[in-house]
Amino acid sequence: MEASASSGDRIWRMPIISDYGKELKSPIADMRNTGISRSGGSITAALFLQKFIKKDVAWAHLDMAGPVWDNESQSATGYGTSLLTNYLLNLK
Repeated sequence: MEASASSGDRIWRMPIISDYGKELKSPIADMRNTGISRSGGSITAALFLQKFIKKDVAWAHLDMAGPVWDNESQSATGYGTSLLTNYLLNLK
């Protein structure tokens, strides 16, 4: 959140709603790597990643797909670059 304030790249703490976990169930594989519907895409992505992270490890899912492109100017926004740079520079 501090890196967001100093970079201008806005973020928010997204809830990880376990109900969306059913989207990752697969009849063939251990799990799907994407949801089966158009609902909760970022949440299902976070739930997928969470399966591979140890319980005591702090982590973040930065979903950059939407804000990384500006349709009006047809150019990349650079969203997330300053955010990640500020976060890394301010690690203690």
